[in-house]
Amino acid sequence: SINQSINTSTMKVLFLSSLLFLLVPMAAEARMRSPTTTTSFLPRARLDRPRPSSIASAAAADVVNAIPRGGGAPFDAALAKKLFVSIYGLNAVFCGVDPALAQKAYGIPASDASKRLMSTLGSVGMTHSLLLFLQVFQGMSFEKAIGWSVWPYVLSCFNQSFISKTDRFIDFPSKNHLTSVSLNLLVFLASQMKDAPSWAGSLNRFYGFWSVLNSAGFLLAPEATAKAYGVSLKNIQCTFMMQNTGIFLLAHGITVLYGSSLSEGIGWSAAAVAVCLVGLVATGKSNEAGIPTARYVASCVPWVLLLAAIYNSLLGST
Repeated sequence: SINQSINTSTMKVLFLSSLLFLLVPMAAEARMRSPTTTTSFLPRARLDRPRPSSIASAAAADVVNAIPRGGGAPFDAALAKKLFVSIYGLNAVFCGVDPALAQKAYGIPASDASKRLMSTLGSVGMTHSLLLFLQVFQGMSFEKAIGWSVWPYVLSCFNQSFISKTDRFIDFPSKNHLTSVSLNLLVFLASQMKDAPSWAGSLNRFYGFWSVLNSAGFLLAPEATAKAYGVSLKNIQCTFMMQNTGIFLLAHGITVLYGSSLSEGIGWSAAAVAVCLVGLVATGKSNEAGIPTARYVASCVPWVLLLAAIYNSLLGST
């Protein structure tokens, strides 16, 4: 139990450090950027701007400018975006459509409860992937794409409650879907209005922060978060699936907050996923879930390397 406590603390430190690494420079640059016509709730790549007058602002600017950005090796930006959307999306579909096979492929001991949670992970990933696919491959605006992207998650909740009725495997009251489904449907309705309402931007911003805040609970305190949502974690594999769902929620939230700034949204999402995957291995969470360390590392290493390459291609130094 002492080792488990140490591992949990280490995971929290890794997660919070990654959030600070991602969000502090974003917040600093957000204060200094010039107005743009691009929809984004977080800063885009480095902009030309006057040197801030205060010492604090100057220090913040130095932090931001120290982060290499603008596109680097090994892919060009267009290919990097398409690679992320395609591979991330295929993995999400795999997890959502056939959770039993997905768990077998990743070496995760399966149960009805863990498969139910794997399907939720897949639906969050499909929602994220569809948001990016509609922009990268179809040229749809962020404001429209975010509305259409909610449907994988909404339909998955409907299926879990009324068709496959898999909610029973985790003792999850179907009524507890209401809050998240209502938020997603509200985002869809706002996106379909002919003249975008003044509150649509605030709603989308809240939607992004909702994903990020939920990811913190799923990753750092899965048992407490499960209890708050009325989920019964039947075994350690369920806890592990909660944490993996947290990774997908974090990546989704970052993308939503960056809006139509696709290079930044995809680049920082890739970085967040890579950091969290390494964290699950480093803290022994995968081993606790009954996954042979060598098996999990072998499945994660290609992912982490690809995500690092995508990040560098979109935000690395030229």
